[in-house]
Amino acid sequence: MHETNLKQQTAMTILTPHRLRARVRCQTQHDECALLAPLQCRGQIGAGVLLAFDFANIEAFTASYLAILKEGLFMKIKNRTRLIATGLALAMMMSPAFAGWTSQTAIPTPINYAAADQIDGLVYVAGGFDTSNEAILQVFDPTSQTWTTGASMPAARYQASAGVINSTLYVTGGWSGSLPSDSLFAYNPQTNSWATLASMSHLSSCGATGSIDGKLYVTTPCNGNSGYFTLLDIYDPVANSWTTGADSYQAHSQGAAGVINGKFYVTSGINTSGVTGATTEVYDPTTNTWTTLRNIPIPVNAPASAVISGRLYVIGGVSGGSDTTVVQVYDPIQNRWARPVADELPTATDSLVGVVDYGVLFVTGGSADGSLSGATESLAVLPRVP
Repeated sequence: MHETNLKQQTAMTILTPHRLRARVRCQTQHDECALLAPLQCRGQIGAGVLLAFDFANIEAFTASYLAILKEGLFMKIKNRTRLIATGLALAMMMSPAFAGWTSQTAIPTPINYAAADQIDGLVYVAGGFDTSNEAILQVFDPTSQTWTTGASMPAARYQASAGVINSTLYVTGGWSGSLPSDSLFAYNPQTNSWATLASMSHLSSCGATGSIDGKLYVTTPCNGNSGYFTLLDIYDPVANSWTTGADSYQAHSQGAAGVINGKFYVTSGINTSGVTGATTEVYDPTTNTWTTLRNIPIPVNAPASAVISGRLYVIGGVSGGSDTTVVQVYDPIQNRWARPVADELPTATDSLVGVVDYGVLFVTGGSADGSLSGATESLAVLPRVP
């Protein structure tokens, strides 16, 4: 990214009948200014800055929005550089034309039970299951709407989970044939290569991975034995070693999870009783303790999940034996769930993956009515208003 001096006029032309107005706060050590919208940056920094964006259709908006975030918009006040515009999804939600999901380029190899995360604006979808266990790595660039293929994992995995530390993609556990594995694979996008790192102390699958302060936190609901488990393991990439964290209150096999403000939230999935549970809980690494929270309203297993604007999104999955389109959103500040009906999936889908990239929620893959889905969809989410 490079710095843009807003004292120099910078224009971005996007034709549109819609004028969207967004207010973005930027704060420096001494100054706060409001950014309001129409079509170019102009004026003196001290007097505030006007930004305007007009859009003819959602395709033009999405492409332009992602390009803005990828390039980055910076301002300099008193020799201090601050990022001042990264939450412009606000504008997308201020017009009915931009409500709901937007179809993106389909994933080339439809897959379910994959592991996914994003690095530097690219979405990485690793492994999964189609007609067999897969080692494939599929990479999506939202700005160009294209998929490419990276180096395959060292071994095929499905129902693994993924996390990112320092621009490295880590894939933990996952099924390998008739049993889960204890493996940890690390992918370096710069070299397009994988490394095999220290194994976990037990077999692990169907869980979730969160990245907090340079460490991976991995739940294990399935370890090759009968039943479901509440294990938590912690990986330190500097030491290339694993330690054990406190057990969760419930198992969350094929549940939903995400990191918010340095805490690891996990909800729903198949519990220790072998049924799809409603328990939501959060792990605090500073105290090595779990706390139960408000139950998810509609228990699901095999949903996609992602964190955006400080909230945990749980998308689709299996509910009551059938695939669902439902989207459920947990707000940790208010400890409550919401169900934005307007944001429900276009097609009932389970075993898909969710990733937030450039402030937009993307889902891809999974199964719909028992058939593999290649659909990739995006949803603009209104940022939290301070």
